[in-house]
Amino acid sequence: MRRKKNGLMTWKVEGIIFFVFCLCLYIFAIGKPNTYTYRIELLEDMPLNYKSRDYLSFLEDTDVEHVASWARWVYLRKEQAKGPLHLFTDLNSKLKHFKRIFFITDGFNTIIHCYFN
Repeated sequence: MRRKKNGLMTWKVEGIIFFVFCLCLYIFAIGKPNTYTYRIELLEDMPLNYKSRDYLSFLEDTDVEHVASWARWVYLRKEQAKGPLHLFTDLNSKLKHFKRIFFITDGFNTIIHCYFN
């Protein structure tokens, strides 16, 4: 997760505009530096689920663009000129998000450990 976040910050500073993610393929364009702020989030449900669609629609109303998704992961961006991009405004929402990430990665690690041992 940290590596992805650092990559998102690099995109912002260098003016790299992220367009599409599909099957481990990222497509970019070159733009002006510091145009967008990027974030990645693990949703509670798949992006096509009605709760996720409502949430993504709410984000669009706050000028946050849903750029791409992979499974429950969504890539989001917002023009810096339109203000900061804060997805989690309180400690509880941050903790819930980190628990979702931990559950996914811990489950994956358990499967890998059982398979290879």
